[in-house]
Amino acid sequence: MDAVHVVGVDALAAALGLGFGSSIGLNAVLSAVGFFSVHFGRSSFIWLTCALYLPSLPAALVIFGLKWVSQKDNVTSAESHNGVVDALQAGGEYDGAMKDVVGRSKKLWGDASLVMIAFVAEALGLLVIPIIYQSFASLLLVCFVLGVCSTVSLEYALQMILMLSANASEESCSKLKAAVFSGYQASSLLCLIAKLISGLDPMSHDSVVSAFFIMLALIALSLLLAVFYFARCCVARLSDYDAVPTSIPLEDNEDSHSPLMQGEPVESFDVDDSDTFSLNTTPTTTTTITTATTRTGSRADSRSSWYEAALLTRECALSLFLTIFASMLVFPFYAFVPSSEGGEAAQARLASVLFYAKTFSDAASRPATVVLPQIISSRQQLLGISALRFLVSLPLFFVYTFGHGVIPCNDTLLIIYIVLFSASSGYLKTLSFQLLPDDKGLAQQVATVMNIAFQCSLFSPLILAALVCEIFNLY
Repeated sequence: MDAVHVVGVDALAAALGLGFGSSIGLNAVLSAVGFFSVHFGRSSFIWLTCALYLPSLPAALVIFGLKWVSQKDNVTSAESHNGVVDALQAGGEYDGAMKDVVGRSKKLWGDASLVMIAFVAEALGLLVIPIIYQSFASLLLVCFVLGVCSTVSLEYALQMILMLSANASEESCSKLKAAVFSGYQASSLLCLIAKLISGLDPMSHDSVVSAFFIMLALIALSLLLAVFYFARCCVARLSDYDAVPTSIPLEDNEDSHSPLMQGEPVESFDVDDSDTFSLNTTPTTTTTITTATTRTGSRADSRSSWYEAALLTRECALSLFLTIFASMLVFPFYAFVPSSEGGEAAQARLASVLFYAKTFSDAASRPATVVLPQIISSRQQLLGISALRFLVSLPLFFVYTFGHGVIPCNDTLLIIYIVLFSASSGYLKTLSFQLLPDDKGLAQQVATVMNIAFQCSLFSPLILAALVCEIFNLY
């Protein structure tokens, strides 16, 4: 089977669909910021944002725990099945490879099933919103469920791609990941189209609200086909023995771009940098498999490697934290930004415009790190610019919003400001990963440090926004 079955236009479109489905629930609620701010007060957007995004941390911890248990079970299985090693050394490479393919295919379909369940739950949540939205507590609960579904579906969509890492080139997997993340960002475009078709605005009636959310729920259900098709393409690729390499990964755990926390495997097979078995195709050659009894280092070495990883990534991790922290602290206060037109409805409409300006400019700026000349070439420059953006942009926004006319209101200039602010966010976030040190020996630790920085930068500003709302009675 040719690689086009995995990285062709059809597979890339299916991967894009996975990204759409992973965020359509979140963006549906955020797209209705104007409507909810009119009905529940401007502070409602802060609480809705917290309900949508805060579940990512506990969900990430649960998934991390499941992976840890799975990795431990894999090591135990490898230690107790030495007969498999004997069979491989006796010339059973084909059978061993096929068993691995079957196991990986089952795992892939399992991941696809979890993504489908998350999509269905997301669609049901969107269908329920028009019924229960008049109860703000019920709406918050549904948003919490949508946040969990988004986290789970995105994580396992990425895991499906990782299952192909042994049977597809790194470039192919990178394209599929890029398609998923592009879909994750671009689902707001589907929400905008649904909003224009349904006519949703801050003063809409119940029938319009129902049409908006039902339309997006049907789109979420239709994206189940994308999950099924993508899983089928992946399984077909795994089943092609000609594509099975002579080095079969035991476990995929090296995704540095996942927004979820990734942990270091508790047990490690000390074979090479990619944690693989080396299966020699010549029966007379001795095949060596190092089991969990051989450690990659002592506990002291492990602590040293984590310390070294923290030192190597400190500029990139801190830059990522400052960039996302600033963006996520500003975002929940869009509903409080005054409009130069005056009036509650105009202010609510401006909040919706700012949401789309943020989303589209953030997504559009990410390819700029590849297309445009690299202006920032060092990690020190990256950290300096991120810190400068943090120190200048936050005071400017909050003085404009709560300064009672210290900065004159101008909707056009504000939208331009948000576009530039969000575009710089997407650009700096992408560079934070691109400028990471290339040290294969510390790849897992580096990925974990960056993901911890990501989670902290997402979690802490939302908590701070909620505290500010309560302390200063912002309603």
